[in-house]
Amino acid sequence: MKLKKLLMLALALLMCATIVSCTKTKTNDSEEITSEETSAEESTTEATTTEETTTDESSTEKPQPEEPIVYSIGLAYEVNSDGSTCTITGIGTCTDIDVKIPATIDGYKVTSIGEQAFYWCSSLESITIGNSVTSIGDWAFAGCGSLTSITIGNSVTSIGDYAFYHCSSLKSITIGNSVTSIGDGAFSWCSSLESIIIGNSVTSIGEGAFWGCSSQKTVYYGGTAEDWAKISIGFDNEDLTDATRYYYSKTQPTTTGHYWHYVEGVPTKW
Repeated sequence: MKLKKLLMLALALLMCATIVSCTKTKTNDSEEITSEETSAEESTTEATTTEETTTDESSTEKPQPEEPIVYSIGLAYEVNSDGSTCTITGIGTCTDIDVKIPATIDGYKVTSIGEQAFYWCSSLESITIGNSVTSIGDWAFAGCGSLTSITIGNSVTSIGDYAFYHCSSLKSITIGNSVTSIGDGAFSWCSSLESIIIGNSVTSIGEGAFWGCSSQKTVYYGGTAEDWAKISIGFDNEDLTDATRYYYSKTQPTTTGHYWHYVEGVPTKW
């Protein structure tokens, strides 16, 4: 009987030892899992901190300064029917004598110079029309007696009738390659005009467009002689057609004739 009790007691002790051992094993497993989770959390925290630091560093970089845009301010304008573009209608409060038409005004893209916009602005000496403008209205700069130079951008496609009529001090004109038509009397009575650059896209020159340009001696044309022959030129343009005409050639011509090219932005005869 005693032997039976001793055997039962020994069995009980063995079971207790097994339970204690299992408990310890589970606790260690739990500690290992906890340790792995903690390590993962620390790793995630480090990564997050690194990302935040990188973001903060990039956000503190100084922006590169933009090129200053120089254009005339205070010009009068009206918004076109599309609600996103506008037309210059006058000098407004602008006091510049060298007017540079901006690409936008108050968020509106400038697409045209209106009729008589600068009519008889006697103090205006030069005008630069940027690449957003597509048309110059009739009489837009007529009578600007102090105007000596005009640069017409490469988006303008048409120059209106008498747009630069009687600009008596005007000596040179640069007409961009996008212009296709020059209106009647556009540069008539520009009596001081000596040279003109005409782009190779012009297809028509109106009646008397260069009438009274008695000082005109040189025409720099952007195309070939064959291209020039295709232009429809109205009557009373002898001051244009009788001037010495030079055809553009980027490289040294191999044939005889009158040719020109640019040297540092200046039209130069070959």
